[in-house]
Amino acid sequence: MSQKKIKLFFVIDSISLGGAERVISQLASNLVSRGLDCSLITFDKTDDPNFYPVDTQIKRIRLGDKDPRLVVTAKISYLRFLYISLLRLFTLRSFTKEARDEQHVFISFLTHINIVTAAACLFTNTKLIVSERTCPKFSAGWFGKILRSLVYLRADRIVTQTNDGKNFLPRQLRQKVLTIANPIKQHPPGGISAEAHQHRIILGVGRLSREKGFDRLIRIFHKAQNRFADLHLIIVGDGPEKENLTQLICNLRLTAKVSLPGAQANLEPFYEKATIFCLTSFYEGFPNALCEAMSFGIACIAMDCPTGPSEIIDHEINGLLVENGNETKFAEQLIKLIEHDEIRKRISNRAPSVVEKYSQGKINELWFDTINKVI
Repeated sequence: MSQKKIKLFFVIDSISLGGAERVISQLASNLVSRGLDCSLITFDKTDDPNFYPVDTQIKRIRLGDKDPRLVVTAKISYLRFLYISLLRLFTLRSFTKEARDEQHVFISFLTHINIVTAAACLFTNTKLIVSERTCPKFSAGWFGKILRSLVYLRADRIVTQTNDGKNFLPRQLRQKVLTIANPIKQHPPGGISAEAHQHRIILGVGRLSREKGFDRLIRIFHKAQNRFADLHLIIVGDGPEKENLTQLICNLRLTAKVSLPGAQANLEPFYEKATIFCLTSFYEGFPNALCEAMSFGIACIAMDCPTGPSEIIDHEINGLLVENGNETKFAEQLIKLIEHDEIRKRISNRAPSVVEKYSQGKINELWFDTINKVI
């Protein structure tokens, strides 16, 4: 490691609900506990709440306090987005200036934040690690992909969450890519509750956005529910598709069997009561909810979408994979798990093995090693 004083700057839009936000808050908290100087730069304001805890030793830099124009709170036009991105770039630029005895390392999460951060680091000695948090094929439009292919050349390391993820980046960037998945929390043994088996609860978790495919899950549930009077579906999360999903539930006359309880800070009660977990996304970066469900010993079925499920699930060993988009086959697999207790229990018993592969300790060490190598 360099003899200079190391200062780490984590950059993300905010610490709102989301997988990237959860991981960056955990990572920064772990590194500051090791004695590293850590700052967390966000583009929100002091009075905006944190959805995840942030260690009090971490310096919070909330740029929305300095310039409210940097805050994005609603959907905006593309030109407005470009304007705000330029403002953010020039504001971040001031943090790249180093004292002679300092080495700054910027670690940014999410594609649009990565592009701005990488551009801000151009023509400086600042070290830079950018982390793609969803499948790179879908994380930017055509113009964003052009910008990414150019400014990511400035990065010292590019982190993807899956091995497949790097294949969606331009070839000239792949030599910089490291794969670091998201950490999974260890849960105490005991398995799912007896209530889960009594009520047959099907669970989905995630942001209610188009790419999560919860409309597919509702249609799949509709195909299966006629055969089981006690079957219920719970989809935990919030987002722009909530109204459309609510209308679909009404159209299929499922209001008594499907519930949307909104975003929840504590998901454990839902995992503990679930019989089967379903992931029906069109694409993922790394499906946190799938891993969390498996860590609770829930039998899981997932669409084999890019990227993540096929690296996490060993088909018919610790979960089931279904061809992406095949709702009929998915419904058949769901019915099979409901009807055959021995298959469900076998998969359920093997599901928690995912925790060892993606333990918090292992993931923290991978990040620590990556930072050391760029210094």
